[in-house]
Amino acid sequence: MNVNSRIRRGFTLVELLVVIGIIALLISILLPSLSRAREQGNMIKCLSNMRQLGIAFQGYVNNNKGHFPFSAPWSPDVNNEDWIWWQTRTVPATAPNAGRPVVDLGGSAIAPYLGKLTPELFQCPTDDVLNRQSMNPVDGPYPYSYTMNWKLNGRDPKAPKITGVRNATEKILLAEEDQLTINDGHWVPPLFDQSNGYVSGSGSLDLLETRHDRRKSIPDSGYNPLPNPDLRGNVVFVDAHAEFVPRRYAHAEIHVIPTK
Repeated sequence: MNVNSRIRRGFTLVELLVVIGIIALLISILLPSLSRAREQGNMIKCLSNMRQLGIAFQGYVNNNKGHFPFSAPWSPDVNNEDWIWWQTRTVPATAPNAGRPVVDLGGSAIAPYLGKLTPELFQCPTDDVLNRQSMNPVDGPYPYSYTMNWKLNGRDPKAPKITGVRNATEKILLAEEDQLTINDGHWVPPLFDQSNGYVSGSGSLDLLETRHDRRKSIPDSGYNPLPNPDLRGNVVFVDAHAEFVPRRYAHAEIHVIPTK
């Protein structure tokens, strides 16, 4: 037997470089797909969170003669009926309405109607809740992802009971709010005019978050016209079902104002 035939030949440098190049190419192809799959999973988890919160709202309403809880805006006059207890300071006992004695999610108005109460239930997995551009001057960032439609605020005497909501399957209760505008538990969206694409009526800068929509977008700046109207975000409706809807849908007057 030829001794030389038993010598095992190793890879040459060129061959190693080719293998490394192929691996790098495969990684570059697979990473976007993995990123999209991960974000799709986060979107579904986010929808699940909102669905659970919507069911808890149903429990609250059923036990409170059809009234909705309060929408938890930033205010020095906090109230124990806020749907979410989020403000991080103690209100002085001398305030007109001293409100909650301790800041604790467990005191939130809908907390008794949730199974396992965790902060993650109020947070989208993709949301960096402590990195907010819009903050309250006293309380800092709102550390959650979801906000309640201001037109359903139970503290407002003009807000309807659940029996006064028209087409409850189409009226938004909670929205995942844009990370650039979210600063409390209260969603006051600019109202989109379907006829011309511009904003009409009352509203602030509170936009629907579109982070789960992977299509190309322009930067969210201003609201007239409504930026990225075709991109989608998560909402939950008064009947407690959750959907991934276009921003133009979420900001339409007919889906925000409960008596329309």
